[in-house]
Amino acid sequence: MATTKDGDTKHYEYTDAARPVKRKGGLKRHCARFWWIYVIAFIIAVLAVVLPLIFVAYPRIAQNGINNARLVPSAQILRNPAPGAADLTLDSFLLTDSSLHPDLDSFDASFYLEGRQEPFITATIPAIKAENGTVARIQQRIQITNLAEFTRYTGTLLSAQNFVVYLKGRGGLKQGALPKTNVNYDQRITLSGLNSLQGLEITYFRLGEDLPYGSNAFGNVTIPNPSVTSASFGDVTLDLFVDGNPIGNTTVPDLNLAPGNNSYPLYATVNTTAIAGVLQSPRYRCGVINLEIRGNQSVFDGAVIPYFTQPLQSSTQRTMFNLTDTLNAAGFGFLVNGTCEA
Repeated sequence: MATTKDGDTKHYEYTDAARPVKRKGGLKRHCARFWWIYVIAFIIAVLAVVLPLIFVAYPRIAQNGINNARLVPSAQILRNPAPGAADLTLDSFLLTDSSLHPDLDSFDASFYLEGRQEPFITATIPAIKAENGTVARIQQRIQITNLAEFTRYTGTLLSAQNFVVYLKGRGGLKQGALPKTNVNYDQRITLSGLNSLQGLEITYFRLGEDLPYGSNAFGNVTIPNPSVTSASFGDVTLDLFVDGNPIGNTTVPDLNLAPGNNSYPLYATVNTTAIAGVLQSPRYRCGVINLEIRGNQSVFDGAVIPYFTQPLQSSTQRTMFNLTDTLNAAGFGFLVNGTCEA
């Protein structure tokens, strides 16, 4: 209340009309009204995190796991060869230190020799669980569509101590509840070879009559195989030389080469006149000759196997062969009549 100049008294009333009114439950009503906006925003935020993981990080992790895994062959078997096909079994251990163990789909893989642009075979890789130590087995009859490249492979297998092939392809990978993704395979595989059959040795040899293959001698040959490969070569014919001069040939029937040291029967047709002439040389009067063995052909079920024949023809083995026991047993011991001169 205030007093005016005229003595009038004026009354002023104060009210709460200018103060804002608090609305109870406003935020609650807002959320109830616009809840769907918050749900959509939450879903978008989740997808913004999850989708890159699924479509970017997950495939990348999967591919890295494949790239870092190794295949170690434990057995390779070639059976029932034909000019354009063979039965192949290939067992390999999968080595991986990944904490993920996805399921790998079956896929068609191409195999290449290191440095080559064309595959020597294509084979179907079975579906496996990618755990450390898992064995992947290929077992099928392969069709040899590129004979030149497959012959290059068998030649490398025969001659090399170790060599490298690459497995290439593309297949599906699935980890748990995550969607399937595709990965590329470009696996480097180291294989042991037959090392040119070094260490081959004729351990027994006798002259004879009425023998198979029209031969006039028989015996045993030991062939070492340091690889994990077993192979059926069929009937293998080998030519025999001394200092480049032919003295005969020999057949090793039904040669099934297995890992380790193996002894096989052989039947030979030798030129005894040529051998007698060799023994007249001062180098060989003691009866020990420097025998050269060169492959001629591989025949399985009546058919020449070109991818074995050509590598055998390109390979020459040398072994010191003592004829003394053979000649004594045949009554020709008198041909050994001195010491060998260097």
